[in-house]
Amino acid sequence: MKKATGIILLIWAVCFVACSKDDENPSPANTIRGSWKYVGYSGGLAGLPFTTQDSVIYFLQFDVNRYTSIRNNLQGCGTYSFEKDSVNNPPHIGLLYLSGENYPNKFDTYLKNDTLTLYPHGMADGFSYSFVYSLKQFDWCDSTEIH
Repeated sequence: MKKATGIILLIWAVCFVACSKDDENPSPANTIRGSWKYVGYSGGLAGLPFTTQDSVIYFLQFDVNRYTSIRNNLQGCGTYSFEKDSVNNPPHIGLLYLSGENYPNKFDTYLKNDTLTLYPHGMADGFSYSFVYSLKQFDWCDSTEIH
């Protein structure tokens, strides 16, 4: 009887740890929900260090499955999806697909502290784009405008 109780407790403990681990590893969509302000870029063929960009005012805003982008007061809209990092390799949170963007529309996405960094997927000489969390909120596009 003691052995059976011990086995049941062991199974319960394993299930409890497995279920609680999901809560500690939220979905990527929840980690990027909100508004993000563009602060600069780095990389490219020349391997440029981080460079702030004062001439571009750029925000991204995400909810559960849609996003809006504001670039110099021009709004773009679309839906997005994530392919979660199967290796669970923080700060890489997954592969972000943006439906309403022109090329590139697929980004390796990193989140470290309050900085969201987007690297064009599969481009060794691409620029990375850095955003910081912002409290600014934007109106969403009409559903007819979403690609």
